[in-house]
Amino acid sequence: MKRRLTLSYGLRYEYEQLPPQNRLLPNPALPQTGFVPRDRNNYGPRVGAAYDLTGHGNTVLRGGYGIYFGRIINSTIFAAYTETGSPASQLGYYFRPGDPGAPSFPYIFSGRAVVREKPTADYFDPNFQNPRIAQAEVSLAQRISGNTEVTVSYLRSTGQDLPNFMDTNIDLATAVPITYTVKDPQHLGPLKQATYSTHLFTQRLNPAYGSITDINSMVGSNYPGNGVKVAHNGGRWLHLRASYTYAHAQDDNQNETTFSDANDVLDPTDLSLEYADSNFDVRQRATAGIVLRAPWKLQGWRGALANGYALAPTATAQTGLPYSMHTGGSIPYLRYVNEFGQTEKLTGLAGSINGSGGATWIPAVGRNTYRYPGTYTIDLRASRTVPVSEKARLELMVQGFNLLNHQNVTGISTIGYEISGASSASANPTLTWQPTFSTVTNSNSTNLYRERQLELVLRLRF
Repeated sequence: MKRRLTLSYGLRYEYEQLPPQNRLLPNPALPQTGFVPRDRNNYGPRVGAAYDLTGHGNTVLRGGYGIYFGRIINSTIFAAYTETGSPASQLGYYFRPGDPGAPSFPYIFSGRAVVREKPTADYFDPNFQNPRIAQAEVSLAQRISGNTEVTVSYLRSTGQDLPNFMDTNIDLATAVPITYTVKDPQHLGPLKQATYSTHLFTQRLNPAYGSITDINSMVGSNYPGNGVKVAHNGGRWLHLRASYTYAHAQDDNQNETTFSDANDVLDPTDLSLEYADSNFDVRQRATAGIVLRAPWKLQGWRGALANGYALAPTATAQTGLPYSMHTGGSIPYLRYVNEFGQTEKLTGLAGSINGSGGATWIPAVGRNTYRYPGTYTIDLRASRTVPVSEKARLELMVQGFNLLNHQNVTGISTIGYEISGASSASANPTLTWQPTFSTVTNSNSTNLYRERQLELVLRLRF
């Protein structure tokens, strides 16, 4: 008996050089738009080890760790370089239907827009870093028989410096209190009190612009997971793979945006509200696949009828992804009595419950506090291979996807409350409960989940 330790290691260095900003459209009025990220500290060590505990290859302990870096998405770079608020750049505007001077919909500009609204701008944060992921795994594999192995694993993935978008042109010091009247006669929604209070952002730091978006790398993520895998290689007639994973992914609300958003943060005065279950949090997932092949090789006419058959069913099941309850609409106007006893007519800077134009969920309810229904699919492939010549094989195949035609929910109504203005000068704006919240709006309509599909295949291999 001889125990054996195998060790591997490496180091990778990555450096991404973006084109100089002066080739594009920096804005002299916003010096921060002239910054070009240069991340030169991307050292990614990797190490892995395997140890044969018994010396017979039946019990093996494996472990690995590595740091990996992502690229800055080209479309995000394009947005930061061309949407700078400069007169020569691409200009963006934000309108609400009730804003004075807002163009009617639909409206096509014949040339450069002449509007009352101020342009927006994007820029890279001075501390911007490339996304970094640290991954670690420890697994113990035990061979039960000559053809069957069970592996138990612990995995951890930690993300740092993931990109996000935050509007920095919000005057946080001038926020005013706002109270909503909750309209929910049957108390079906999560807000059980008669009113809900928060603060409203109403002023810009730089009134010459709308949102000035800081493209930063402040988002972190955390994914610990435990898995069990069973593998059976039964010679030429049976192969089996099955696995089960329990995991819990959380993050600071990483986004899926390709270009840029004006603001992805709910409340710029309290960024701790962002940390919650990730949009990608699959708590439990199980998969199984079997390949059955006809083990016999008959001769003559019996072989012509009975040889070459195979059956391959696969099944996947997982718990539903999380989603947030959102608000719809925005506050047209708010009558606010200031410290001098004067009544002011104020409005939020953009949509959302606090007027920040960021995320539209409610702090008291939280982010990703609801779940889609679980999903599962069963696929099946039945095939037969017929020899045509010494080097050619004809394969006849029938494939069925989502064979049971299970309804996997892919769309849900997420609007829980509709924001509307006050009915009178003495009344509060309202949050009206929407009874359609959490109702199914779509199913089996993505690349992963479709309605039952059958496919006939004829393939010649040579």
